[in-house]
Amino acid sequence: TTAEEMKLYANDREKLTEIRKERGNEVRVIGLSRIAQVQVQKINERMRMIEKNNPPNKRELLKLAAEQKERIQANFNKQLARAAN
Repeated sequence: TTAEEMKLYANDREKLTEIRKERGNEVRVIGLSRIAQVQVQKINERMRMIEKNNPPNKRELLKLAAEQKERIQANFNKQLARAAN
């Protein structure tokens, strides 16, 4: 896959430039995917902490976190669709 190739050639700037030119959209999607993944992981961690600490407004906090996660995923899907075109 492109991600595996980029890891393989991480120290070869010329090869990475070639991959980016040939598969620009795919490279962009990989980056967007990583960003979204990290954001969702942080929200999941926050949700676990909310569950663990059991604050009085737990339900509200969990709902807000879930909504944030949905927005991130929807935004990623929009960007993915744009990159496919």
